[in-house]
Amino acid sequence: MKKKRTKRSAEIIVEIDEILFIKGDSKPTLSQCPVCRREVSMIAPEQAAQMARVGPRTIYTWVESGKLHFLETPEGSLLICLDSLGAAASSEGKGVRAPRG
Repeated sequence: MKKKRTKRSAEIIVEIDEILFIKGDSKPTLSQCPVCRREVSMIAPEQAAQMARVGPRTIYTWVESGKLHFLETPEGSLLICLDSLGAAASSEGKGVRAPRG
């Protein structure tokens, strides 16, 4: 007599929590995003690079290609829309780490 084989499978879920500390005085700024047309958190390109786990040059490339929403302050500083950063990083297969601290 033959025995029937049953297939078993197991699903393993791993959760990883990270805390990202961003050095410097810069904190997210609430500003009107010119593309989203609503008030969003805006951050410096260097902070955006840390959060998206890419180099600063990649952030500037994404700005130039239109993947990131941005605005320039009257002083000439560039600020990146956090909402667009999440979308751009996801489209590149990257995650965005939320800043804490």
